[in-house]
Amino acid sequence: MYRISKKTHAVLILITILTLYSCNYIVNKNDEKEKSSKNSVERIKTSKEQAKLLVNTSKTVIEVIDICKNVENSELEEPKRTIINNLKTKHIKILDEIKLASSAIMVSVPYNNGESIQKLDDKLVFEEKIEMIQSKVIKQRELVNSLKKSSSNKIILELTDSIIPLIDTNLKSIHEIETKFLTI
Repeated sequence: MYRISKKTHAVLILITILTLYSCNYIVNKNDEKEKSSKNSVERIKTSKEQAKLLVNTSKTVIEVIDICKNVENSELEEPKRTIINNLKTKHIKILDEIKLASSAIMVSVPYNNGESIQKLDDKLVFEEKIEMIQSKVIKQRELVNSLKKSSSNKIILELTDSIIPLIDTNLKSIHEIETKFLTI
């Protein structure tokens, strides 16, 4: 048998240690890549959810605008017409803010209903149309709150902070219509 010199022995130990260390480095590097990949997937999933909420909010805003237009086109007393016009104007402002924010975060949202415009039955009375508006505005509030809770994006948070007061004002206007004009 050969006797290994102390020098050779030290070199072999050094090579073994370096080999183990480099293998550990490769494994740790792969773990970091995997974590980074998982984080990217999570960010994309969150972005998709936020985009979906933004699109749904936009759709409900457009629906309220369309219902308001329909109500305005019907025979209506002036105080009711004024409140409905204010509702429509505030929803147009909300839609404009959504358009601006969505373009900044590269999300495409609908700007009008196009083919999916709901044709309201002419037999629907004013009260039923107001109930439809109210349910859509409440849905908007829920969507915007969900969007705010799910996002850490500065643009989204600024958007939600700016439109929540408008939605709340619209809910108050609807309540005003109910208390002044409706016998529900």
